Amino acid sequence: MSSSIVKTIVYLCLLIASVPVYGDELAQLACPGSIRKPFNISIPPEFERLKSYYEIHLTSLMRIFDGWSLPESIDVHFGAISAEGLADYKTHAVYFPALFRKYPSGKTTDPNSTLAGVIHEIGHLVLVHDVVQVSPRWKYARDRAQTIEKDLKTIRDKFDDLNRKYMWFTIGLDPLKLDTEQLKIYPLIQASYAQVMALENEMETLIGYYHYGFQSYQEVFADLVAVLYSGDLRVIAGLLGPREKNITPKTAEFRSFSARNNPRRIERWQKAVLKEIQSGDLTPHIIFGPARAEIGAIIKSHIKTEFGKRRAARALASAIASEANRVDPHVFEDPFQIPFQELNDRLVQAFQKAWDLTDRPLNR
Repeated sequence: MSSSIVKTIVYLCLLIASVPVYGDELAQLACPGSIRKPFNISIPPEFERLKSYYEIHLTSLMRIFDGWSLPESIDVHFGAISAEGLADYKTHAVYFPALFRKYPSGKTTDPNSTLAGVIHEIGHLVLVHDVVQVSPRWKYARDRAQTIEKDLKTIRDKFDDLNRKYMWFTIGLDPLKLDTEQLKIYPLIQASYAQVMALENEMETLIGYYHYGFQSYQEVFADLVAVLYSGDLRVIAGLLGPREKNITPKTAEFRSFSARNNPRRIERWQKAVLKEIQSGDLTPHIIFGPARAEIGAIIKSHIKTEFGKRRAARALASAIASEANRVDPHVFEDPFQIPFQELNDRLVQAFQKAWDLTDRPLNR
């Protein structure tokens, strides 16, 4: 079934679902098992006319994830005050800065470009919600980081309070009382300090794992979701690289699924990664640059069909879940020591294995 026919069906089902009385029930009869309205879209008043455009496309997008563990609903906020798109895992919300991007030349992108960016952010939410169900490490990293943030605040406050008391006892008190009070407080200060340092060290490990591991796997999946919906292997690379030299990121090519890996491209990728590490700003978006090209070669003749889209999304999510449980979080502590090429090779192997296991239309 072509994508245009699918979108027409979705549009008709959404119209039925909008009937004030029994609309949802009628939609389920007309379009069994497929249509629900999982998105709450907020949009600036001047672009209200585009709300139905995004609702139709985003609802159609969810067909790729039939059978997945998904959030009950996702809030999509357009016109958010942010330089880039943002996915909030806690609230299941997506924030996107604008419906149209304006560049110095005066060019403005069309809604399709914004759609690809929003779908990318939704990909983040879908993957995290799905993979944490089967990956104890991802779930632990997500939940533990939130707990540490709360614990650190409590312990730091206690540490600061003890320090203030310790300093207060050193001012204007007789030596006997000074020694007694300080002897009581000093061990508590030491214990609080030890707790702070232990939590900060644990957080540092989690941050490395989250940023270079957790986040980099998300980025490749989110890019793939935009590719699958658009049917364009270069959709994200194209979105990041308009033909304006002062805007195009040099690393945009490593977001493409249409490239072919060869020694020169791998060398460019290695140099780009090393340069970012040396500058202290390694972004998770390019870590799986070579893997994108290999995955693109596997799926390129399948992404125009509904089954091909579902198969590719499930295969990559399964591969990521497998790697998430396999990779030692400590690998990501020092960017200079991360085995980037090995991680790419392993992800491609895991994807190929999952892809081969889903070579016929079966639910998850």
